[in-house]
Amino acid sequence: MDKRIIIIIMALVMSTMLLGCGKKEYQDGIHEGEAFGYNDEVKIRVAVEVEEGKIKEVKILEHDESVDALPNVEDALENIPKEIVAANTHDVDGISGATMTSDGIKKAVIEALK
Repeated sequence: MDKRIIIIIMALVMSTMLLGCGKKEYQDGIHEGEAFGYNDEVKIRVAVEVEEGKIKEVKILEHDESVDALPNVEDALENIPKEIVAANTHDVDGISGATMTSDGIKKAVIEALK
């Protein structure tokens, strides 16, 4: 078989594989989840709204994170939900200086989407 044909076939196979790796679709509705962040006594509680299989909104319903003591925590509480919506996945970068809060938000979203 000609090398060019083999290369074309391989390219088509790889393209098909990549198309199958699109962003995940989730079950429509409003789902709640919770997980511990920096505070190991009060969980971060979130509501995740899914519409047409995509994450439409993530709301922080409850938390007792140290916003006053650690300024980056407020940044995480505000921006991690936005990044999750934009990426349509919990797998986003955390906020430096608020790693535990960032991880708590992401874990709560995972729980909500199960």
